[in-house]
Amino acid sequence: MQLEELTAEANRLRQQIRKEQEDRDTLFTQTLKLTDQMNRLRGIVQIQSERNDQLMAQVTRYKEVVDSKGIDINEPLDGSPPDRNGTVLVINRPKKLIEVSIGYDDGLRSGHHLEVSRQGRYLGKVRVLKIEPERAVAEILPDFSQGTIQEGDRVDTTLD
Repeated sequence: MQLEELTAEANRLRQQIRKEQEDRDTLFTQTLKLTDQMNRLRGIVQIQSERNDQLMAQVTRYKEVVDSKGIDINEPLDGSPPDRNGTVLVINRPKKLIEVSIGYDDGLRSGHHLEVSRQGRYLGKVRVLKIEPERAVAEILPDFSQGTIQEGDRVDTTLD
């Protein structure tokens, strides 16, 4: 009887040992997989960090070049004027010129077109000829005239 009990106890202990060894082996396999994954991710992080450093150096260099050349990175690439509006300050009817309250500092450049309106009514189009920081001189384009332009009329940039 005692021999049977001891044999049964030994068998139970052997099974428990096998189960514990299987569990240990499973955990060891998971640990190896996770370690490999962690090392792979560390490599990716290192590569991305090096790439980030390279890009930051390039951006810094580009900024230095842009600043040294006096380039405004917010200026439209297609040469179109930014969306701005102002007013007609002075009119020279014999020369068909007007002076407007927006200029170079507002993004306006020679050759840009402005539309003139009064209380929402379209009056015509003008082309910028001379530019100063806070004002510009523009010629009235007769082909687009639909009314008489007066001081105080609104001018808006246009896309053409």
